[in-house]
Amino acid sequence: MKFKYYLLALFSLFIQFSAYSLSLSTSLKDTIVIVVNRKDLNTETSFRKRTFGVENALPKTEMRIYRDKFSNPNYYLALVHTPFYNHITIYFSLLELGKYKVIWDKNLSYQDWANLSSEGDKNIYLMVFEDELMHRDRFCHGFQVKAYQVAIHTGAQE
Repeated sequence: MKFKYYLLALFSLFIQFSAYSLSLSTSLKDTIVIVVNRKDLNTETSFRKRTFGVENALPKTEMRIYRDKFSNPNYYLALVHTPFYNHITIYFSLLELGKYKVIWDKNLSYQDWANLSSEGDKNIYLMVFEDELMHRDRFCHGFQVKAYQVAIHTGAQE
């Protein structure tokens, strides 16, 4: 009897993992990985536990990367990872990371960020922190970097 439950649990885990892998692999060409320098000048990182009004839900941590003072001092950028909006967190090896289009935030102007923001429905954006990606152990076997799915918001303060 125990063996049946064990098999059933194993089978259900296999189905869930297969569906998860399939959803990521089918959207490979629509996924863009952005390497972000969270220690850059004018960059602020904040974490906040929220329940988002879901009844009996445990609080989950929302992460925001906020940057301002671009070419126009009123422009700002916010990268927001919100688990309640089905934003995922995954781990990549350097080899797996090479399958995606990777852009570095230091090469992006405010207009580039605004263009990415306007294409938000077409692409999935994953954020990787530069200091984690460039860790001294990055060439060691088993090294993985954490990637957060984010929404990109740009705007101007008046």
